[in-house]
Amino acid sequence: MPDAKLRAISSFGAVLQNRSTDVGSTETTMEANEALFDIAVDGYGKSDQISVFRSFEAILFAVRFEIENDLFEVGSLKSTLDQISELIPSEILADAAGKRRLHVFPAYALGFEASIPALVESIAAKIKVDPERPWNDPFADLSEAAEEVRGHYRRLSSIDFQGTLLAKWVLDSLDAILKVLMRQIAHPPSGAEEFISTVVDDLKPLITWVGGFFPADRPAKGHHLSDATANLAVFGLDALDKGWPDIAQTCAETIERIADNVGGKISAYNLADIHVDLEVIARAGERTAGKAFAANVRSMISLPANLDQDSQKHHLEARATRFAQLDEAVSKAGRRPYSMKADPAERLHAFFEIHPQR
Repeated sequence: MPDAKLRAISSFGAVLQNRSTDVGSTETTMEANEALFDIAVDGYGKSDQISVFRSFEAILFAVRFEIENDLFEVGSLKSTLDQISELIPSEILADAAGKRRLHVFPAYALGFEASIPALVESIAAKIKVDPERPWNDPFADLSEAAEEVRGHYRRLSSIDFQGTLLAKWVLDSLDAILKVLMRQIAHPPSGAEEFISTVVDDLKPLITWVGGFFPADRPAKGHHLSDATANLAVFGLDALDKGWPDIAQTCAETIERIADNVGGKISAYNLADIHVDLEVIARAGERTAGKAFAANVRSMISLPANLDQDSQKHHLEARATRFAQLDEAVSKAGRRPYSMKADPAERLHAFFEIHPQR
């Protein structure tokens, strides 16, 4: 039976991959997509991870096929994202039961060539200015896709991931999508420079939804939290490096929101780690965006409300310790023989090398 399922998945996938490039979505391809989705749903009921993953890989490959062959319509992406959202509660249960060790759901697996970040990258690769209609926004398709992707992650943020690793993979995939959009801002296609504001306007709301995964009414898992705020700090540095302080400001505001939501539920040192990420953005901002920017970011560093005097002292000592450790890490950074791009201290050191003190 497993072999029969895999053969069916291969057959339905072939239907989706072998469409004529001059014909849009047909009843046959819709039936193939629905059949693959049904196989995935059935796989959860039977704890058949291979069928779940292979069927959804085929669905995602079909979207990539549409993008690469100029058949893409945002409705197709929306339909696929809706299907993913429908399966996520079952995926969380499988992960929580220990059935996903070293395996990541294809939509969020950064090594999978048709993951959500890879699909956004494929759409971005198609961007070009129409020489016959230069007034048309070349980022229109990317913007429509970004809106659907933003809605997808917004829906995911309302789900309790029960502390599973899936939450980390989801957040890592969102971080990868942010990087795709930032590359478009930093290196737009020739002639598209005047339309960059479209991408900026799409990027900032996506950044804010990182904070949605750490609401005040749910516990926060330590390594998920630290990875998310560190990624935001690094992204803020990248934005400052490229001359976009408003994007860095959005990163800082999102970190502040996370700290406000979880500050009263985590240890003093875990909160201090979040404050370090804000301080990293502030220090970089002093070099490129000015003292007012840095002061504004530092004003976001605050203690939870209603702490007694002893708790306040403990939190302030924790912050002082973490800031001293940041100073030491920055002073020793740049000595490793390998890249540490995800480390805020390493990135801050590299930032200082590019933007020396005035």
